[in-house]
Amino acid sequence: MSANPLPIEVQYVQALGFPVVGSAIAIIGAWIAFQQMKTARSKLRHDLYERRYPVFAAARDLLAEIVRHDTPSAGAIGEYYIKTADASFHFNDEALIKYIENIGALASALLVDVQTLEGEQIKDENVEKRIRDNRRWLQNQIQKRELAKVFQGYLAHAER
Repeated sequence: MSANPLPIEVQYVQALGFPVVGSAIAIIGAWIAFQQMKTARSKLRHDLYERRYPVFAAARDLLAEIVRHDTPSAGAIGEYYIKTADASFHFNDEALIKYIENIGALASALLVDVQTLEGEQIKDENVEKRIRDNRRWLQNQIQKRELAKVFQGYLAHAER
């Protein structure tokens, strides 16, 4: 038997060196993978936000016009429908899609009822009540921050 000329401490470092270095590399690799996962998740949230925000903005703009002028213009309603047409692709929530559709439907009904009432000689109490009810509901979406509450969970940047 030949004796190893290296001191015992050096022999231990040689014997354990590869597993320690391998473990360190594995830990660093895992840390990098975790950071990439966090970055990908953040990018996904940002991409979703970029697609969802225009739908929120369209609703806010239409409702703001109703708050300012009591009645939306046909152009504003048309813009709303164009900007919210693909909402079902960006939101996986049937209740939210119905909410978005309801805003458009009530705004359209409000405009039609106002135009109808302006063209009639005799006031129709049912039409006047519908106008009041629709206008109140639509204006409350801004004034009572209902719109913001509905969209808040979809536009928040904070990690959940």
